[in-house]
Amino acid sequence: MKTAVTDIAAKFLLDDVSGASVPASRLRGILERIDAHKPLSPLQEEFLRQRDHHSLLQFAHGDIELDEFRIRAKQERATRSAKREAEARLEASENARRAEITNRKNNALFAHQKKKMEQRKKLRELPDFFDLPFIQPEDLRRVNRILQSVVDGKPLGKEDLLWIAKKDGEYWTDSLRKAHHKILAENLRDDWNRIADAWCAVNACGHWRKAECPREGVAIVKAALEQAEEPKIRSALLTTGGGALRDLKRFFVPH
Repeated sequence: MKTAVTDIAAKFLLDDVSGASVPASRLRGILERIDAHKPLSPLQEEFLRQRDHHSLLQFAHGDIELDEFRIRAKQERATRSAKREAEARLEASENARRAEITNRKNNALFAHQKKKMEQRKKLRELPDFFDLPFIQPEDLRRVNRILQSVVDGKPLGKEDLLWIAKKDGEYWTDSLRKAHHKILAENLRDDWNRIADAWCAVNACGHWRKAECPREGVAIVKAALEQAEEPKIRSALLTTGGGALRDLKRFFVPH
């Protein structure tokens, strides 16, 4: 008796192949012809060959019996299953790789956006940090650049100092002045540590005083006096060091 239509895919061990169970599909039509012991056309044979259904093609030709076909067909089904599992693993791996790339890009984008937001916030907070209650709209860009430069540890250049001076001291707050002189003092201190030029110590002390950090000024003068021998440089060190001591309300000069 002819095999029921719904059993053909299972009979030929192709129930794992979707086309075998779809009515009117090309593969289903081939199975029905084989089940009815009808010959296949060259195109149908080539279709089976291209899809690696070799045992089915051999059975259709009468080259192997049903039992041998089933043995070989099971092996082919196992091969298909292993291939699908490998493809699924490869797809999962590729999806994970793409997801990782996407996550990295998103994280980098979010980090960039967060950094920009933080920079904007800090920029908005700079005037308050330097006690600038109001900035003229036309001056905002330049003032923000000046303030950011000081925050970055860069002293004001001559042009910026002249520009601020023309503003009648409107932007030259005590906080900005002290920050500017502190940077100059630190740079001169570093020069003194590097090349031991006592004039660097003299100038550093002067800027420490303007930054209202006289203790640092006294310290660098004391260190320079231990090495200085020329009367002129010693006199300069004692003069600026004495000023720093007066700022501290101390009245003796370190030797």
